[in-house]
Amino acid sequence: MEQGFVEDLKEKYILIKGDAADTEAAGKVLYSMTKNPYGFEGICLAENIDKLAGLNVTKEIPTLYQISVAVMKNNTKIVMR
Repeated sequence: MEQGFVEDLKEKYILIKGDAADTEAAGKVLYSMTKNPYGFEGICLAENIDKLAGLNVTKEIPTLYQISVAVMKNNTKIVMR
């Protein structure tokens, strides 16, 4: 499980938003992702941000809530449908 100060965690992860056309390519890099017909949103490890080069994405600082949900989704075996 993740540990650290909030600011450290916000530097470790980046919130990524992009168009539906880039969903598949971004999905290979993102830590967790939610998608809809118009695009996607997900959390990426900051160290992997270069792997998204060439995609039409925006980067934002995630909230602690977004980080914790992404980490829980990534570390659980429960599948939500």
